[in-house]
Amino acid sequence: MSDFALRLSLFNLPDRTNDKSPNMTGSVEIPVSELAAFYNHCKDHQEENYQGVPVVKLRAAVWDSESKAGKRYLSGKITAPLPPKPAADDDMPF
Repeated sequence: MSDFALRLSLFNLPDRTNDKSPNMTGSVEIPVSELAAFYNHCKDHQEENYQGVPVVKLRAAVWDSESKAGKRYLSGKITAPLPPKPAADDDMPF
């Protein structure tokens, strides 16, 4: 598994101008020290999505957070997907 962790922050957008405006905006930070690992993952883990479009899937984990100023937001981490769990062996007697 590639060793990288990108940081994600999303804040509510209270001044939406219309129904097509996003509910939240934010940023993703890629530490320069992790660019090579991120690039290698993207290069080596391409697959097709349900529409047949080539993609690189990443795992996103998000938590409710609060800034020091009391502003609520979502913080998260983007990493390589977790490895698949081994399939159950139905031939085992127990």
